[in-house]
Amino acid sequence: MNRGFIVLDKIPNNCEDCPCCHTDNYDYYCKASDGKDVDWENRPTWCPIKELSKEMELQLFREGKL
Repeated sequence: MNRGFIVLDKIPNNCEDCPCCHTDNYDYYCKASDGKDVDWENRPTWCPIKELSKEMELQLFREGKL
């Protein structure tokens, strides 16, 4: 399987503000959690959303992808 990434303008501080957070009949769940406990108040350490390095950000900008 090929890898990919999603660029966010701002890294969310908690799961509730995250685009990976979904609601189902008023229950919240995280598609990236893979069954792990989700802390809706803070972004967990296992969260797959990582900050881009400045070098990667510049490269994406030069390529017109950012």
